[in-house]
Amino acid sequence: FTDEVFNGLLSLNFIYEALSSLRRNFVLADPMNLTMPFVALGMALSTFWTTMQVTAFQSSKFFNQKARTIIKDFGPVTVFVAMSILNL
Repeated sequence: FTDEVFNGLLSLNFIYEALSSLRRNFVLADPMNLTMPFVALGMALSTFWTTMQVTAFQSSKFFNQKARTIIKDFGPVTVFVAMSILNL
């Protein structure tokens, strides 16, 4: 139980920091040029959406069960790495 509570608090901290960073991007941005805050928001939303789609892939009917499990297990990490490289 303690481990689950700690993991929940850690997750909430990561979510809070991510949202705080996105908010800071909009607050500190030049009002005449909001390109970078919207790019950051787009990257965050696309990372979230793609990760959710990859995680839900296990219940689809594509591939066999072993391939779906591997995609579900390693997909989120692959999405994070791909979006980080795309952000550079």
